[in-house]
Amino acid sequence: MTKNKINNSLKKIFILQGPNLNLLKIKTSKALTIEKLNKHIKKKAQEKNYQTIIFQTNEEGKALGKLQQYRKKISAIIIYPGPWGKTAYSILDLLHILHIPYITICDVGGRGIFKGTNFFEGSDLLDMTDKAFDLLNKEII
Repeated sequence: MTKNKINNSLKKIFILQGPNLNLLKIKTSKALTIEKLNKHIKKKAQEKNYQTIIFQTNEEGKALGKLQQYRKKISAIIIYPGPWGKTAYSILDLLHILHIPYITICDVGGRGIFKGTNFFEGSDLLDMTDKAFDLLNKEII
């Protein structure tokens, strides 16, 4: 996570969900769907007095465009990179340019290029999401 803090009054968290997260139920063989994950994200954000912007895409270029579009409106970013964890150098470059705090959440073994950031790795996305919001709460407020 970057050390630079930005305007705390914004309190908008950009949630970037990478490739195939829309197929979460099929991928994990658990009852967790992207809809349930997003509902959990919104509930956790509300508990912490954050607003969320949730964006899922399978295309890295679209992700870059949305991050650039919202860069002046957000306080932090939570990324679920999926396969981008090993290849998304353009996203990582943009994150370094923006100086906005970010947290990466990956499946076990998915760390890849995001290894230098605040990072949660495991098989329980809901638990890792809770930990990410708790960390953001300490970093932003």
